[in-house]
Amino acid sequence: MNTFLYSSTIPSPCTSNTQMFAEGTWSIGPNASDCHSLWAPATAQSGSGTNFLIVNGSATGNGRIYSQVVNTGGATSGTVSGYFTGLYTTQAANLSLNVYDGATSAVLGSFSFDTNLATSSTSSTPNPASWIQQSLNFTGVTGLSIVLEISLNNAIAGGNDFGIDTLDVAFVSAADPTGHLNTVPEPVSFLMCGSVMIGFALLRSKREL
Repeated sequence: MNTFLYSSTIPSPCTSNTQMFAEGTWSIGPNASDCHSLWAPATAQSGSGTNFLIVNGSATGNGRIYSQVVNTGGATSGTVSGYFTGLYTTQAANLSLNVYDGATSAVLGSFSFDTNLATSSTSSTPNPASWIQQSLNFTGVTGLSIVLEISLNNAIAGGNDFGIDTLDVAFVSAADPTGHLNTVPEPVSFLMCGSVMIGFALLRSKREL
């Protein structure tokens, strides 16, 4: 597994629409066009004015762009979901949702997909693409935590830019003696409003999964 390749040198939110011209950079803010003048004016899935992750995909490498340790509360399985969008008109980013067992680092689930693109390929400010929800089921947790990871699989220029918003983890515990699954009532949520910076503090981790 490659280590984290993105640089958090950009102000969050951006203060200039030229700050994310460098490949492999990211910011957190309410509007992608505040960071890069050629991107569609994409706003957050969770509502206008709320923050989301804005990434200028690297042309030189791929690897982990998000990593979060999540306490399971004793649950053994669950579902990870999030909203993703392509922010520019050419070259969709290919991403993976990955879940690892916190105790053994074993892969509990992995799912790859392309971000959808803006609808126009000619305008410098095209219509933004829709936010699309992607989900991944996982099972077999042996300890009390999982590691949620999002990785970028392709390495291209002229696009490869994307946004991520509203990551949720909903847990399901082992079956009770009657055979019914015990659900954890509230999902664990990340990338929402003021809490967004908490998860991304872990991005500099050099841990190999």
